[in-house]
Amino acid sequence: MITVYLDTNIISFLHHPEDYPKQPWQLDAPLITSFLEKNADVRPLYSPAHLMDVRKGYVKDQQRAIEKLRFIGSITHNSRLTNTWATIKLLLKK
Repeated sequence: MITVYLDTNIISFLHHPEDYPKQPWQLDAPLITSFLEKNADVRPLYSPAHLMDVRKGYVKDQQRAIEKLRFIGSITHNSRLTNTWATIKLLLKK
């Protein structure tokens, strides 16, 4: 399995390309989407940073924030990038 981290700007562009002025790199956006859809061994991940960007960017428009979160979930299959604490022992005391 190959994991891919998509920058939040790429996710935003894939979600609403009409919100961005035309740039030459945007011609490749359909290739990105097609590649992600056709390659089962490639798994894009979301991160806490993506969620924070949604929180900051859509403070006044909760419906658009929910729409963006659903879009992120659809392209990442709800797989996330996170810290793992497997090697750190936690000791609880009263």
